[in-house]
Amino acid sequence: MSMTPTPLTQERKKFTMALCAEHLDEAAFLYALSQNILTKPSVPWSNAQQFEDRLGAHLNALSMEGELAIDACQPRTDSSDPGDFYVLARIACRKNQPGLIGKMLDNLALDNEKKIMALGNALIDEAPCHPERVLDILATHAAPPRLVARVAGDARLKHAWPLIALQNNSPDTLAPVLRWAGRIYNTDTVPLLLQSLDHDDGDVQAEAALGLLRLGNNQDVINHCRSQNKPMLALGLGGGKSAVSFLMGLAESGPITRDMLIALGLLGDVSAIPILIDGLGPEDLSESAAQVLELITGAGIKETIFIPEEIDKKELFRDELEKLEREGRLFPPGEEPGVIVTRISKNPESWRGWMDDNSRRFVAGIRYRNGRPCSPECLIKNMQSETLPGLLRQFAHEEMVIRYKKDFPFGTDRPASFQKQAIQKYEAWAKTADKSYQPGQWYFSGLLMA
Repeated sequence: MSMTPTPLTQERKKFTMALCAEHLDEAAFLYALSQNILTKPSVPWSNAQQFEDRLGAHLNALSMEGELAIDACQPRTDSSDPGDFYVLARIACRKNQPGLIGKMLDNLALDNEKKIMALGNALIDEAPCHPERVLDILATHAAPPRLVARVAGDARLKHAWPLIALQNNSPDTLAPVLRWAGRIYNTDTVPLLLQSLDHDDGDVQAEAALGLLRLGNNQDVINHCRSQNKPMLALGLGGGKSAVSFLMGLAESGPITRDMLIALGLLGDVSAIPILIDGLGPEDLSESAAQVLELITGAGIKETIFIPEEIDKKELFRDELEKLEREGRLFPPGEEPGVIVTRISKNPESWRGWMDDNSRRFVAGIRYRNGRPCSPECLIKNMQSETLPGLLRQFAHEEMVIRYKKDFPFGTDRPASFQKQAIQKYEAWAKTADKSYQPGQWYFSGLLMA
């Protein structure tokens, strides 16, 4: 026997609406907190999951409240809080309410990057369960072109080309379009990727090169990099032994760049270590040089330094400003405010000494990672790392795709739970795949490079 639902009393409706508002507030706050952790280098990325789990519970509670949840969402479609945008978009997808997202897009300023990012994150996170709804939302409403391209790429929406093809070719749109093209494994996109290698914008060039490498085309990319000396990072991701020699030649004959150092670090040949140690000298290169030296060697050389608090002259009293200009300091030696941090050593002599003591562990011409001949397992450890910068963690995943032809979707800007699931898939795959690959050798698209 069916039962007729009991109508909500005004008191019950008021209580439920207040409860929904509380869920919205908490979920928006937890989104902001988890995003801060994912983007803050000093905090382990995996710490975000505890807040993501709580966020998920609030989203589930809202999803169970029916029409009242949508009623509670309506007043926030013009909210200034990116967290509200994220939560509302996820609820709208789950409840199949595209009109709610339409209102959000109507109130979205094209220069509000945080809200555009939040809306994109929500659609990407909902796409695995509701891909058709996400496609319909992007097709029906006037979303910013870069948002459409980013969602389509990161959510692997293979059927989004009709939407993307209509977008303009400004760099901030074309770069995410190329990102999408390199992730759906459709060879029809190759002409666009090849054409974009010659684009004036560096981000567009980089995405075109990465897309071609992912699709198994390294020859065009390498030839382009050798003739134009850009984008250098592509040589690190898809080059072989000859790329090491080429980059070392550039470094010895001209100025060393950050991308050149990172590319040599990704290639992992210890022949480049003297150049990387030289990169510790310039202030604008020292951080990257130290990171890739550690990436290759796994040496664990640390240094503890004092970082003084930056002085804002606008906040000083006149006598303090006069003292600073007269003496060059405000505080007596040893009493300056600041923090003590431990970091990878940037001292060239420490690295030279370590290499002198450990040179027998390494052989030129072999590809090293974390002090061991490189293998899929080494790259998985980089993806798991709580201390490696997000850029190098992301590159470890790109290397998995480009060198070993295995792509489980992954992104350092995605939720920690999503990242952990991808890493677990790679770990299961590597238990058998590691036997197929010789550690320390150079691979591209799953094949041993000549």
